[in-house]
Amino acid sequence: MDKTRSPQAAGKRRFAIEWIGREQWIVVPAKKHWFVLPLLTIWLLAWTAGGLMAINLLITGPNRLFIASWLVGWALGWVFASSTIAWQIAGQYRITIADGALLYAWTMPLLKRESRYELGIVRELASVQRFNWPLFGPATAQSPMPPFIQSFSFPNPAKSLAFLYDGHVVTLDLGLNEQEANDVLDWLREKAFAAFDQAT
Repeated sequence: MDKTRSPQAAGKRRFAIEWIGREQWIVVPAKKHWFVLPLLTIWLLAWTAGGLMAINLLITGPNRLFIASWLVGWALGWVFASSTIAWQIAGQYRITIADGALLYAWTMPLLKRESRYELGIVRELASVQRFNWPLFGPATAQSPMPPFIQSFSFPNPAKSLAFLYDGHVVTLDLGLNEQEANDVLDWLREKAFAAFDQAT
């Protein structure tokens, strides 16, 4: 995968422009929370060992119903911790304009979700102000959790772009500050105008 870093992505900016397939995308790597990541990794190792012991007891010991019930909670905790670690290490937000649509995706090992918004219906695309994440302070624009967990747990304040789409307000998480979001917005607008010129 070829990578092309734009002037907007230079310095401390947290995004880059990369070729993925036949399209250029804005790519924002997931933020690494250096306090959370090592602690969660140590916890996951201990949690995994405890789960393996419980599985052994489920096979060989008494109280199998209780142990089976405990293992359900154990599995949920293991998925939460392992996916959070994987997101912080290799997760990405992506956004581009291609084939007459605004494309938005998040991706991490084994999981990916992409949304498509037809440009003819997108209205009032703009950057939106972020709110601080109370547990991790104002410097951490992104939640430490992967998007699929954020969607049914804690709200992610790092919503960088918003627009009207078919009568509904759509907000997109990118984990960027206001200036970075505006730079991404300018890039998207230029790409949209270029696509319109090609079409005409």
